[in-house]
Amino acid sequence: MIGNVWEWTMDHFHDTYNKAPDDGCAWIDTDADEGSARVIRGGAFYYSAEDCRSASRSDFLPSVRDPDLGFRLVLLPGRQDKGRQARQGTAPPAGGQAVSVPKK
Repeated sequence: MIGNVWEWTMDHFHDTYNKAPDDGCAWIDTDADEGSARVIRGGAFYYSAEDCRSASRSDFLPSVRDPDLGFRLVLLPGRQDKGRQARQGTAPPAGGQAVSVPKK
């Protein structure tokens, strides 16, 4: 799906990867303001081919909305039961934080 929309990530933006976590976790600055720049990845449908790759990244403020920004949704094998829980109320996503879903 690279090149569909820029993908939001949880990572706070840094100019380099110096001091980045090496375990695959999001690079979150606990002392950063809530509205500080986050990393977007992957390019969007009307950008050059050079930008449409997973290594392509940029910074964007979470308060700004744009039609070429989005999220990548993932369903992991064996996690279907978590989806049922989410539809019924609260379920922990892969990251372990509880997400509240309004009941219909």
